[in-house]
Amino acid sequence: MGKIFNYLGFVIFFYSEDHTPIHVHVRKNKRESKFEFHYTNGILKLVVKKIKSKKPLTEPEIKKVKTFLSRNDKAILQCWTDFFVLNKKPKFVIINKIIK
Repeated sequence: MGKIFNYLGFVIFFYSEDHTPIHVHVRKNKRESKFEFHYTNGILKLVVKKIKSKKPLTEPEIKKVKTFLSRNDKAILQCWTDFFVLNKKPKFVIINKIIK
């Protein structure tokens, strides 16, 4: 598992056997959702997916996470490339300040 961020208690990570499309898993407490990164003409669209046998994040949690991910998409794409293409362990960053 490649952990990349802890944002206000949300752990944002990749599974080591993950696949495209580029996405992250986000876990808080016992809930987890997947966020796929889709770009059209350079514009990011985050698509939230439920994970089989996991309780999904709540709607307010999803909103907070989407804001964070959209503000940090370039860093996340670099982590994906480092992890899956270059086989580098990502740096784990803890953020305890709300990003709006």
